[in-house]
Amino acid sequence: MAFIKTIKIRGYHCDSYGHLNNARYLELFEEARWSLLEEANIIQPLKEHGLLFFIVNINVNYRRAVDDGFTIEIHTQTDEIKRKTISFKQTMYEKGSDTVLSDAIVTFVLFDPDQGKAITIDPELQELFVTHG
Repeated sequence: MAFIKTIKIRGYHCDSYGHLNNARYLELFEEARWSLLEEANIIQPLKEHGLLFFIVNINVNYRRAVDDGFTIEIHTQTDEIKRKTISFKQTMYEKGSDTVLSDAIVTFVLFDPDQGKAITIDPELQELFVTHG
């Protein structure tokens, strides 16, 4: 099941054409991911393990123009868990519609600063993302 974050698009999010600026999509997707991590209490267990959360790849598809005044919903869910990476699938909709405005796959690693590298994601850590993402 996806976590849903609702956000109102404001004038400062938009470019000179009145559309949501392409860089802002990344910020809005990030806001939705952090909201999920906070609400699902994933951040604290990562801190307890001494781990950082690093994005290593983002692929965004811009499907429809998003204008000032839109209220959007971003649905975020765990997409794929591999040995060293986890990815989230994020889909942006206009609130109350099933029309996809944008979608993204965001891949990240869990980084151990003491080792200076990404770690292998053990079953305990995987469970945080399977249960809540």
